[in-house]
Amino acid sequence: MKFNSGNAFSEKLTVEYNEKVELQEVLEKARRFFITDASRLRTSQLRPGGGRTPTGLSSLLESESRPNLDMRFSFITGVVSTEECARFERMVFRTTRGNCYVRFAAIQQPITDPASGMLLEKSVFIIFYKSQAIEAKL
Repeated sequence: MKFNSGNAFSEKLTVEYNEKVELQEVLEKARRFFITDASRLRTSQLRPGGGRTPTGLSSLLESESRPNLDMRFSFITGVVSTEECARFERMVFRTTRGNCYVRFAAIQQPITDPASGMLLEKSVFIIFYKSQAIEAKL
């Protein structure tokens, strides 16, 4: 009887440890993604003429008179098995009818499956979308 409760406790600890590792990886990969792309976007937006178009007029997208609240994207992050990445991406694409952007980043450290004890390769995903209807589907 004690042995079974020890196994259950071990499984519970493994599940909790895996959740913490996955959360840490999600936060780290998301931070890297936003730092990398934010710096790339900043350098691509810098143009001669102080952000003006070749005609000398400000672009409509860079208008400071109204905030661009309608241009904000939401995102969802999580972890999926590496071998399921392609299937997961197709499912998200079909569900959202292509109105999303999905990126994956592999987790370097294999994660132990508490039920089987096998090491699994997993990847962090981040899905960008714009609509509340898409959020409800995801």
